[in-house]
Amino acid sequence: MHRLLLLTLPVLLVVACTDPDGDGVKSGEEKKLGLDPKSADSDGDGLMDGDELAMGADPLNVDTDGDGLNDGAEVENGADPTLADTDADGYSDFDEVQTGHDPADANDRIYQGGWPYYADKDSIGGNASLDGTVQVGERFGRFVAVDQFGDEVDLWDFYNEDKPIVIDMSAQWCGPCNSVAAWLDGESLSWMEPMNPIRKAVRDGEVYWVTIMIQDRYGAPASKKTAKEWYRSYPSEEVPVMADSNYDVAYYIPAAGIPAFVLLKPDLTVDDFNPNDGYQALETLNSRL
Repeated sequence: MHRLLLLTLPVLLVVACTDPDGDGVKSGEEKKLGLDPKSADSDGDGLMDGDELAMGADPLNVDTDGDGLNDGAEVENGADPTLADTDADGYSDFDEVQTGHDPADANDRIYQGGWPYYADKDSIGGNASLDGTVQVGERFGRFVAVDQFGDEVDLWDFYNEDKPIVIDMSAQWCGPCNSVAAWLDGESLSWMEPMNPIRKAVRDGEVYWVTIMIQDRYGAPASKKTAKEWYRSYPSEEVPVMADSNYDVAYYIPAAGIPAFVLLKPDLTVDDFNPNDGYQALETLNSRL
């Protein structure tokens, strides 16, 4: 028994000397990689250096994929620290974790419709309500409403760098509104044919189109059911349909008739709107495409 102890002890000493921090990486290799051989977690992100190397993460970078979520937190949430969007659902791991969603489940995402999400929307400034009426040159008021999938959508999430935004105010009972929706969904419509470049831009993701329903087929305030039915009739996958159940947008956009369109700049500033010509905003956008 004494002989066994004498044989085992030197082996243990050798192992301890080659990997004193116990992170699974030998000291010589740590030095070559610029790691700290006396620290199991060189960058302090909550993962051991050996584990990070094994999964392809950078043991000297607390946030290997640059998504805002450190590598340790990614692993804790079941995400891949080498991928900014682990489940490839269009939302970063950081944003999903911050909003209470699973970054590793593509079926659990911020918006089921895949609408954009802007994490810093609370700091962009502007009208936090829809008081008054829409004004060219001012940021469109913050509108939050249920969409066709039952999600509470914040219009300010459409704040972006380079894509204009079309606000389409419609009602289920409105004939021209139905015609425009059918056109947007791909049907031919002679009087909207000159606007086909807009439809293509929406499909190609170059323009955001947001439909806001103010009333249902009976003239009652729009609801989640209204939005769902509208989408069922005109299933344009790129278009969120929001229900203005409190007539917030209906009063905010003082249009003479519907459909009425408001053109927003990427920063949500109102670019064009004419209360007496609901289509003017579309014509302006079309001239720029």
